[in-house]
Amino acid sequence: MCLNVVGAIALNTDHLLQSAEKAFGADDTQAALSLCEALLEQSPGHAKGLRLKAIILAGEGRLAEAIALISGVLLHSSGNEEPCDYFYRGRWYLRNGEDASAIKDFSALLAMEAQYDRPYYSDTALLHRAYAHTRLGRQREALADLRAIADDDCSTSIAGEVTNKRALLASLGVVS
Repeated sequence: MCLNVVGAIALNTDHLLQSAEKAFGADDTQAALSLCEALLEQSPGHAKGLRLKAIILAGEGRLAEAIALISGVLLHSSGNEEPCDYFYRGRWYLRNGEDASAIKDFSALLAMEAQYDRPYYSDTALLHRAYAHTRLGRQREALADLRAIADDDCSTSIAGEVTNKRALLASLGVVS
């Protein structure tokens, strides 16, 4: 392919991604989804485009499709995984009732953050993993995760309900 054509495609995919992000930010998810699909027609493996499309699909409740897209991104990332891929997919697994898969993703994310000393998602990932352990009846593992959370006010929305470290501790019979 001619260098000018490659450059034009790159400029177009950048423009499509920026437009999709802008539409998503304006809560125009249908436009954002259409722009993602146009981007992915030109560049099927475009990781940022796939991520945004997955987020949009998950927001529409199309969790299986969102999980499949992020799984594809992770499969083809060749050691360049992004922690957000595991975080989003783990949350979607929780919403889908796939707690064991969610635990695996949050564990992978935590290992990645420890390896690179970048604990951006750590407390929230621990909270989500503790939630999954709790649903699976693994109280000891849930308690270990909760005790590892640095922020006592750590809270999140999981599967449509807001929970926090204190509430999960209380559900395990531990007074904080």
